[in-house]
Amino acid sequence: MTGLSDEQLDLLIERVAALQGAWQPARGRRRALGFAVAVTMTLVALRHNLSQALLGTFFNVSQPTVSRVVQALRAAVGTAAAAGMPWVTDAGEGERLLVDGTLCPTGNRPGEGRRGERLYSGKRHRAGMNTLVIADQWGRLLDASDPTPGAMHDARSFAAAGLDRLLADRDVLGDLGFLGCGVTTPLRKPPGGKLWVFEQLNNRAHNQARAPIERTIALLKQWRVLSGGYRGPLARFPVTLSTVVALEKFRIYENPL
Repeated sequence: MTGLSDEQLDLLIERVAALQGAWQPARGRRRALGFAVAVTMTLVALRHNLSQALLGTFFNVSQPTVSRVVQALRAAVGTAAAAGMPWVTDAGEGERLLVDGTLCPTGNRPGEGRRGERLYSGKRHRAGMNTLVIADQWGRLLDASDPTPGAMHDARSFAAAGLDRLLADRDVLGDLGFLGCGVTTPLRKPPGGKLWVFEQLNNRAHNQARAPIERTIALLKQWRVLSGGYRGPLARFPVTLSTVVALEKFRIYENPL
């Protein structure tokens, strides 16, 4: 239900509790949900992207209570999950890295001012926020960039998110969307021409080496808040994204005894 094993869930609840401090007030009205249930509900919200009204029905609380709980715990969950997890900077200097972009649907947001502009991706025919995912050569998630508007090309997002500096002098594989970024890409077919056989073989080998990043993104987007249509305010999407990235790395790397 949460995307984590029972052991991982227990460990995460302990870590969030250490960050959050006292959950129930010393005086006055008590919170409707106990702490462990509140953390679990926050994870279910991120994993399944259910509406707050439906979550309220499942956990026997009101929709406003769901909203307050998720808002109160989301960042703490991400911070707790991220502790001790590997990052791009932890990869060895000679280790090959993989990068690819993915769109997180948000729908059109005309009422959100400048944040709601340029969300529509002509490439993917949807409105959303773009993020660039980085993995090691085996497809294990290392990081994801800050989100950029869906209309922004991968190459421009690469620079806007600072990946041109973060990945400078690293061995990185990407697709043709990253031409000119200092990333190794396939060979482009010349206008009106075709690739030589050895160039086709080179591209085939390149695509095979890049294949793990597709699985990385597929697993990351099993957290349905990134794939099922994010409904919250766009101002909160960066925190939601970073929380989900931390949770996915926690799921992959954390193995409680």
